[in-house]
Amino acid sequence: MKKFLLATAAVLITSTAYAADAIVEEVPVAVQIDAFSWTGFYLGIKGGYGWGSADYTAPIVPGIGYTSEGDIDGFLIGGYAGAQYQFSNNLVLGAEIDIDYRNGDDTAPFLLAGVDPYSGLYGLNTEINWTGSARLRAGYAMDRWMPYVTGGFAFADYDSQSLLGGSPAPVPGYAFSETSVGWTAGVGAEYAFTDNVIFRAEYRYSDFGDQDVFMVFPTNLPGQTFDLDSHDVTLGVSWKF
Repeated sequence: MKKFLLATAAVLITSTAYAADAIVEEVPVAVQIDAFSWTGFYLGIKGGYGWGSADYTAPIVPGIGYTSEGDIDGFLIGGYAGAQYQFSNNLVLGAEIDIDYRNGDDTAPFLLAGVDPYSGLYGLNTEINWTGSARLRAGYAMDRWMPYVTGGFAFADYDSQSLLGGSPAPVPGYAFSETSVGWTAGVGAEYAFTDNVIFRAEYRYSDFGDQDVFMVFPTNLPGQTFDLDSHDVTLGVSWKF
């Protein structure tokens, strides 16, 4: 009887040990979430507001001559496209082009030695038709956030004409049209709401350079120049491929 009880106990103990060994604790499987990558091509649209200056100068003697200083403010809307690559250290380098339609224009009086001798009768009207740029970009990826700097070439197409009493001057050689080339630089930040939809906010300053121009009205002096610049604040949304 004792042998039977001992044998039964041994079987029970062995069975319990095997059952304990058979119980495998389930270890949670870690779910890997891939970090967002800024590498790729993108197309976007943007809109905003720009303000700048349109300065005309016709020197008579050094420091004295005809000037006109217009303020070119207005809304803009356009598009952009680019490509970029994110390195392992989170540096993002890329290139971008853009073009904007603008509605800014202004009429400023002709001044002689800083004084308006015509009491506002004569003025220069300048209208910006469009601007564009071709730039490089450098950013730092913080997952879905990316601050960046940008800079490159800037282009502007504009029309200027002399006004007499608020109407185009009835003389030949009173207007000029130019497409000028200068430079632009700015800063911005982007946020990827999804793997494809990216929002941005950007500020840029653009100097479209000094252009040699010639008008016979109000003067046909040599050495006439025109300088155009702009400050732009825009918001945009793009689709990343």
